[in-house]
Amino acid sequence: ALFHELPITFSQAALGDEVRVPTIEGTARVTIPAGIQSGDHLNLRGLGLPELSGHVRGDQVVRVVVWTPDDLTDQQEQALETLRSVEAPAPEHIRRRSHKGFWSRVKEAFTGG
Repeated sequence: ALFHELPITFSQAALGDEVRVPTIEGTARVTIPAGIQSGDHLNLRGLGLPELSGHVRGDQVVRVVVWTPDDLTDQQEQALETLRSVEAPAPEHIRRRSHKGFWSRVKEAFTGG
């Protein structure tokens, strides 16, 4: 498989979007589904590297990274303050997961719990 990291904005992650990503033959149009999370993968079937036989191409995997700006304009800050006043808190399963260490999450991935 061929891997590509795609930085997107919070609004693209929350609302969804259509973007172009580079491939080995140019670019491909990719639909970002609304609600995608940072670290999620999008699979572009048949757009990766050719397999050794040369008859079949592998996939390109696009890893989504939600970009957080560190220098906001006054207008952006005001918009985010408005959002903060109406948004719901993070779901409990996400808050709990964020407090676990790396090895705990690896163990959980293999044991299912």
